[in-house]
Amino acid sequence: MRMTKPVGATGIEFLLAPDPGREPEPVDAPRLAGAAAVQTPAQQIVGGWHDGRVLRYHGRCLLCGWPLWGFDDGHNDPRGPLGPFSAGFSLTAHDYDRVGPTVGLCPDCANHGDGYRHALHHAYQHWTAVPALSA
Repeated sequence: MRMTKPVGATGIEFLLAPDPGREPEPVDAPRLAGAAAVQTPAQQIVGGWHDGRVLRYHGRCLLCGWPLWGFDDGHNDPRGPLGPFSAGFSLTAHDYDRVGPTVGLCPDCANHGDGYRHALHHAYQHWTAVPALSA
């Protein structure tokens, strides 16, 4: 069982949109719970193996609502410090020759075929086809 406090939603949180303009606050270790999404949505890790890396809150998983985080450098492997909070399994439109927002998907939900297909079907509702090139 997983549990975290809810984040005060201001929009559709599964359409991922980290705030790149927010100045990161220094932290000793990543803070990943729901409260951190409100209090410290941009964090700069100080010390240790991940010194200097910037971590940002991206949004929530479409299927389970789990908070998703990602490093600015794009290395969001769930086997690393992010674990199940990694935004690295989210659905990106360009991977499917589409245009549109990234749709949040946590590693747990992405690793179940039925859930993945359901999320992909939902993502297609937010994406459009890439325009064909004219000769």
